[in-house]
Amino acid sequence: MGYVHLSIDDREVILKMRAQQASMLQIRDYLSRSAGTISRELRRNVSSTHDYRPHLAQRYYKRRREESKEPYRLEEDVFLREYVQEKLKKTWSPEQISSCIKKSHGIQISPLTIYSWVYRNRAEGGEFYKYLRQNHHRRRKHRSGDDRRGQIPDRRMIDERPKAVNERKRIGDWESDTVEGRKGSGFIATHVERKSRYTVA
Repeated sequence: MGYVHLSIDDREVILKMRAQQASMLQIRDYLSRSAGTISRELRRNVSSTHDYRPHLAQRYYKRRREESKEPYRLEEDVFLREYVQEKLKKTWSPEQISSCIKKSHGIQISPLTIYSWVYRNRAEGGEFYKYLRQNHHRRRKHRSGDDRRGQIPDRRMIDERPKAVNERKRIGDWESDTVEGRKGSGFIATHVERKSRYTVA
């Protein structure tokens, strides 16, 4: 049997068992998944405040699935590839290409997708990387270590909240978060009432 990705129900179980201070092994056994799957889920799908929230984890997962397919559009779509190649030769930036093709042809393609294709083309012996205004050999790494941007001082961890909140037996307990779209597309704030799942965005 092939690998099956975690569902929203699985993610709800992870949240509940973490709130009950269950170990990684207990969660693994309950869901019949590998410890690596659980660990990866908790590492990759946390909110901007480093809390684990199932509905946001599901959204992050779906977005990654879509974005993972993006670079291959330039290999499968001849018109799109030729358009990008033509504009690159005119020293247009991927950001300019992305904006122009959306306005003129209604086609959405992110600058990151174009950069990814250019780097892969270079690895295969292509020369389109030479047309980039800045000759990046690789994408910049995110800062880590002492970087505390976006963190809330004196915040309470999700597993420290009252037990009644996790039980979802009362109205009035809300979860809030901010989600950033693709570069330059903006932000959205979400507020979810835990019992009714009523959502304001």
